[in-house]
Amino acid sequence: MNCSKVTGKALTSIGEIFKNLQGVWNFRREIRSKLISSPSGLVEGRATFSEYFENDLEKETRNQYLYSEEGTFIIEDGKKLSVSRQYFYEYDRLQDSIQVFFTTSESTKGSFFHSLSFPLEDQDPDECRATGKHLCGADHYTAHYGFPFSGTNSFDVQFQVIGPQKDYITSTHFKKLETTECTT
Repeated sequence: MNCSKVTGKALTSIGEIFKNLQGVWNFRREIRSKLISSPSGLVEGRATFSEYFENDLEKETRNQYLYSEEGTFIIEDGKKLSVSRQYFYEYDRLQDSIQVFFTTSESTKGSFFHSLSFPLEDQDPDECRATGKHLCGADHYTAHYGFPFSGTNSFDVQFQVIGPQKDYITSTHFKKLETTECTT
């Protein structure tokens, strides 16, 4: 797959998209729930994609990032909660593909979550688009990723989750921190 466009620092391949994820990102996530039992609100925080290998063989065939985020969830009623989550993002060079995995309680790679698919018919002149799907029991998760061609300092992810007890959409915008912003 090739999401090519000749503009400045454009991302032109799945491998380049994956490589660009490494680093520290600020994020802002809007959560819109249709159910009263599941609150709507806003999450703001910081996320990091850090290299991670469980063994030397993995280093030879694939690249992995441990994705870790921490933030504050501001519920519509004004309450604030601290939130965190982790995933593994893996680029398999042999398959030229990106997969996302859950983490275990020990922060190791757990079960498969979804694979990013880059359908040619769903591409846009301004961004490289990818989708991922996951079925968890009766709950359907659909992810939409957007990687702008205009540069490498932002991307968007939207999840739609529908199930017997779930009906919400999350829209997350990531903005990469400059190296000087990462120091404390």
